[in-house]
Amino acid sequence: MPPFSAEVNPEEPANHACAVGMSVAAIRSLKVDRPLSGNQLDSGVAPFGYFGQRRTIMGKSEFDYLPPRPAWNAGRKVGTKKPLKPRQIWAIRFHLDREHRLRDRALFDFAIDSKLRGCDLVKIKIGDLVVGGELRTRAMVIRQKTNRPVQFEIMTDARGSLLAWLERRGGSIEDFAFPSRVDHSAHMSTRQYARLVD
Repeated sequence: MPPFSAEVNPEEPANHACAVGMSVAAIRSLKVDRPLSGNQLDSGVAPFGYFGQRRTIMGKSEFDYLPPRPAWNAGRKVGTKKPLKPRQIWAIRFHLDREHRLRDRALFDFAIDSKLRGCDLVKIKIGDLVVGGELRTRAMVIRQKTNRPVQFEIMTDARGSLLAWLERRGGSIEDFAFPSRVDHSAHMSTRQYARLVD
């Protein structure tokens, strides 16, 4: 059998080179009458195709079924949220009291009064809130983001809910006011706090 020639007869079928079983490098070296397109020069595509059609050798096929995946923010309100109105605040407090969610009520009231970020709120210790067996009317916390102290006032509603929660929670002044359910020596995670807020 005579050796295969690098010259391609334009009258021959388009899939002749692939039928012979040539490598991609050898096919690229062929001389054709018209230049190959960018898609034909793809290393994973035979330029002459199979039966005149372009086919990907590796990768996903168009026939692979991929179930639709919803976006992570589908149905959620992202970005800066509007501040709560007094009517909404009292409605949330009523709901938490009705469900007997003492920790969440104390966390909500304290977040409203302190206006702290979640990363600073979950790291509050009992010693930051209590002095001499009584709750402070003013507290000071060093913010994690700015590393600067910030002082805030704890109002009557927040003091009442915090006192009820701390009496049930117990612990010493070195313990976190809102502990984790997994590890009681650690504080609540910011992810858990975000779930409560959402």
